[in-house]
Parts: sequence; structure tokens; C-alpha cells
Amino acid sequence: MRPRFPFVAVSIALSVNKEVVVGVVNNAILDQMFTGQLGKGAFMNGKPIHVSGQEDLSQSLLISEFGSSRDKEKMDLVFSNLGSFLNEKNSAHGVRSMGSAALNMSHVACGGGDAYFEFGIHCWDVAAGYLVVKEAGGVVLDTAGGPFDMMSRRVLCASSEKLARTIAEGLTQMELQRD
Repeated sequence: MRPRFPFVAVSIALSVNKEVVVGVVNNAILDQMFTGQLGKGAFMNGKPIHVSGQEDLSQSLLISEFGSSRDKEKMDLVFSNLGSFLNEKNSAHGVRSMGSAALNMSHVACGGGDAYFEFGIHCWDVAAGYLVVKEAGGVVLDTAGGPFDMMSRRVLCASSEKLARTIAEGLTQMELQRD
């Protein structure tokens, strides 16, 4: 019997001198293995993958998460940020949530989604996905739009720099305890 919601993954990354050089995200239930090797590209089940290249928020499928914390301040931020991209003035095409930062990033890498953001994740949640997205031609930033800091517990990845910047401008920020 298959699980009712088969979006789980093992995520492994190798970092050398604080630079991720190998990333693997494996969803064994759906037989999807995403891999990236620095300078060698990104792959799903051995076949090259690439981000969608989408730049227009209104045509974008966003991925985000509620996280495991039920802290009121954090939950208010999550709902507020989602609402920022689901209104008449500034709307994404849609929003999805799979429950795994590594899978969310991998699906941006293969063009299944156009951008992903989350507050409160940990370095082990995003290290492999970071490299897979970068090697697939995507952008990985801090949610405020600055350089990605794996220890900040905040991530924004997108299929294009333009889309990433648009999303960063619409997000309310939250400072978190570093990993």
C-alpha cells in the first residue's frame, strides 16, 4: 500500500571548506532522485534538469511551507506572506506545499514549481537542494534578497533572478536563531 501523501525525502550534501559540492535528494517512494555536483549540472534519475526560467509572478507556481512551529508570531508571518502573493493586486498563479524543503527546492530545479520560500528551516533541510537548484540554473537567496546564508534558517529559491527579487520585495521578514 502506497502512503497517502508520498512526499518524503532523504537529503544528503557534502560541503568542502563551507562550499556544497555534492547534493542528493531522494524520494524513494516516487522513485525520484535529484542530484547535483558543483560545476557538473543537476539531474533527476540521471537525466539533466533545468529550472523553468519563469520571470512573471502572475504565471508562477509558488511553493512554501507552514513549518512545524505553531508559534503565533511565526504562523501570522506565514499566512501574511502567503496572502501577499494571493490577492487581486499581486497574485501568483498558485501555491503548493509538499512538506519537505529538499523536495520543494528539487521541484523548482526541475521546473515543477517556479519559486520556493520558507522561514525556520535548518541547514540540513536545504544544503542538498541549494546545490541542485544552482546547478539547474536557478537562483538561491536569503528571503530578504541578499546572499544565501545556509545558517540563517531562511531560504528563497527561484527559476530566475527577476522572480526571486519580486518575491523578496513582497515578503515580511523574520529573524530566527541561527543554526
